Amino acid sequence: MRRLIKIALVMAVGSCTLGATVAFAQGSAAPAGEEAARQEFIRRQFVELTGKMLEVARLLEKSEPESARALLEAINQAQAAFIADDMAKVSRLLSEGLASAAAGAEAEVIKELQQVLLTVQRGKLNVDERLERIKQWKAFLERINDIAAKQRDLERTSDLATRAEKIGQDIDGLAAKLSQIVSQQKQLLAETQQGPQVDGDVAGLAGLRDEIDDLVAQQDKLLAAADQASVASLGVVGKAQEALQAKAKALAQKLAQAAKDPKIASLLSKAGQADAATQAAGQVSAAVAEMGKAAESLNRSDAGGAAAPQEQAREDLQAASAKLSQAITKAAAETPAGKLAARQAALAERTKELSGAIDKAASDARADELSEQPSHPGRDVGKSAEHMDKASRKLSAQDTQAAAKEQKEALDQLERQGMELAQIKRRVLEKAAKPMAEQAAEQDKLAGETRDVAEQMQAGEEPTPGQSSVSGASDSMDKAGEKLAGDKTDQANEDQNKALDELARAAEELEAAIAAEENLAQAEQLRKIDAMLEEILQGQKAISAATIEVYRKRSAPGETYARAEQLKLAELAGAEGKLAEEVRIVRQMLVKEGTTTVFPAVLGEVLDDLGNVRKLLSDRQAGELTQAVQSDIERSIQDMIDAIREELSSRRKGGGGGGGGGGGGGGAPLVPPVAELKMLRSLQLRINTRTVILDMEKAAGKLSGAQARDQYKALSQRQEKLREMTEKMGEKVRR
Repeated sequence: MRRLIKIALVMAVGSCTLGATVAFAQGSAAPAGEEAARQEFIRRQFVELTGKMLEVARLLEKSEPESARALLEAINQAQAAFIADDMAKVSRLLSEGLASAAAGAEAEVIKELQQVLLTVQRGKLNVDERLERIKQWKAFLERINDIAAKQRDLERTSDLATRAEKIGQDIDGLAAKLSQIVSQQKQLLAETQQGPQVDGDVAGLAGLRDEIDDLVAQQDKLLAAADQASVASLGVVGKAQEALQAKAKALAQKLAQAAKDPKIASLLSKAGQADAATQAAGQVSAAVAEMGKAAESLNRSDAGGAAAPQEQAREDLQAASAKLSQAITKAAAETPAGKLAARQAALAERTKELSGAIDKAASDARADELSEQPSHPGRDVGKSAEHMDKASRKLSAQDTQAAAKEQKEALDQLERQGMELAQIKRRVLEKAAKPMAEQAAEQDKLAGETRDVAEQMQAGEEPTPGQSSVSGASDSMDKAGEKLAGDKTDQANEDQNKALDELARAAEELEAAIAAEENLAQAEQLRKIDAMLEEILQGQKAISAATIEVYRKRSAPGETYARAEQLKLAELAGAEGKLAEEVRIVRQMLVKEGTTTVFPAVLGEVLDDLGNVRKLLSDRQAGELTQAVQSDIERSIQDMIDAIREELSSRRKGGGGGGGGGGGGGGAPLVPPVAELKMLRSLQLRINTRTVILDMEKAAGKLSGAQARDQYKALSQRQEKLREMTEKMGEKVRR
């Protein structure tokens, strides 16, 4: 009978899947009405099925209690998820022609039906049993990942064996090109170190360009400082902006003077850049004006108003630098240093092209997988090209000393990468040289290990998720071993890759199943904790009501109690002690679960409050302070219940605010951080209220000096704990 129910549920899922596809394809066309009717028929079948499941569960209670429990749990899941109602919603949406919305709603129905089916298949588990299953599945997942790592190494070896010769030839070709570039870079370095004749006027222009670049860097810093500064410190940034404005103004004047210099004017004219210095001076002057606007806004503590002129000032300076750079390159072209710069720039371009080719070769050789340290030869050759570009720029600026430094750095990088290429080739050849017989033996051994895992996953009434994929991986490994033994490396590599795909699929299936089980375990824990807290809350409400009633019977103005009331207060104090024991049990559950920061701490505060109330009642104090503490206990517990029920509701709707991670593992918390943050806020509000009441009680003379000190000390300690909890939550949210 249980098997028939499984089949019926599978058919329901299949019918819904087909319905969603058809409805989406038909859109709002006339056949959608027919589809709505079919959906309504499926809903009625499902309602009838759940009724039969209930009948079967009752029949099996004595003969097959586990099956009965599974069916009852599945019925509860279906009712809690409102599956039948959601099916009706799908039918209504289809009848209204809203096919896209219907498809989305039906996807949720399918997901819920699959969960119900899983419950029927796997049976009803308590929390401890479910956590044990999760532990076992995680152990399987760890073994699958370990096998996959070993398989990747075997696949890498056979892959390289088929391509080693070509990889070696490619690397040799790249090494030869790299050697040529190294030789040419050495020649350029030697010529630069000989000190070619330089042009002082070009060097002067380059110096002015460097001053502009320095202004750009300083403006960038001020822009960042203004963005991060407090309102009080914006004035300091404003003063710095004024100082930079003065430097920019002085530089604009120097540029204007340079433009009038006969030698520089002649130099720029010959280069076809006659107005370059004049334009640069104008752009720097424009930046000066923008800096003035920015400084005014900053001095008024208006960071927003300063941002736009600061950015514009930077753009004006960058434009001035670009204009001068273009002029310098053309003016220097016929100088000895400039000619070296052109050769250096050309070599930099060749080096960049080689960088891409080396990157591809390293990837083909799977260099990162062969080395314990990450290998980036192409990227590092690219860095050499960057140093060459800088050297070219320095040579254009007639700064041979700085150029030689950059050339030397480029050369060092290139020579290191030549050695790295040789190491990659060596590692490839060593890996590929492994005898086929040895590879085949290792592959056969791993196939056997994989088969053992698959058999262990098969044990039990239902196979572990991913079991069939693990079994398929072992078959593929067997085939790979046979082909390796026959020296058919290419074909073996195909089977090895197939095994890796199957292992990846198994891991994915198992991870999804673990997440689902963790979510169910957490939901069960939440429901259990909710029920326990609700019982505690009702108990506290009864004690609180009785406390108020006793307080009303006191004898004013001395506020003494008759014998009956004294006995009642002692009884209530004992009841608070019993509640404390129940709270302690719930707190221990949360501590063991281990994923919530605030809830266990809140219950710790509740325990302190219960101890406080117990003492107050024992001291025959049932006034406003006692009642306020009792009210705080109720509020704390109610807040936790509200958070738990909100999370359970979210999980039923598919939101999964907490999501997997039961048992204190590395998954998501039992409740989302936002719920814990709300609890922190409530705790702070209650501390504030308690402080006010305590002040009133003390002022009215209802507390002795010692009692007041004890209460204030307890509040102080609570405030410190709240601060610590807030810091921990901050770290948790950041993670």
